[in-house]
Amino acid sequence: MDPSTRETGDVTRPVIEIPPTEARVVLRFNTGRVPGDRLKRPSKVRDDFCHHLGREFSWKTDHECLSPECISVEPMKAYILIDFNVQTKGLDLDTIPLFYVAVAYDEAGETKYSRLNSRKVADYCRIFPWGGRE
Repeated sequence: MDPSTRETGDVTRPVIEIPPTEARVVLRFNTGRVPGDRLKRPSKVRDDFCHHLGREFSWKTDHECLSPECISVEPMKAYILIDFNVQTKGLDLDTIPLFYVAVAYDEAGETKYSRLNSRKVADYCRIFPWGGRE
């Protein structure tokens, strides 16, 4: 079984569950541990997380914002902010669920996810309008 999922009866569910409604997710990862081309890191981390959720990233209803560190040559922390299921841009962020997730790749390239809590992340996310800028 994938280590980032758990058995629940006859259904395997993701450890991190995002509601099917609008939600904001901040993914934190170490750039030196993401396998593959450094220029493709952001899409790999994003797509692996979406696969974990059992969905694909939608260029019509989802929005992403990348930290510049995502493609760094040196290993360092990087962040991807994803707004899922954007129906209306510019909503009050207090009404949008926020999930802060650590992404880790092991030596075999397998991905592990864990929920994090941080008031700083919630405060920082406020500088990014819901669904991106017009």
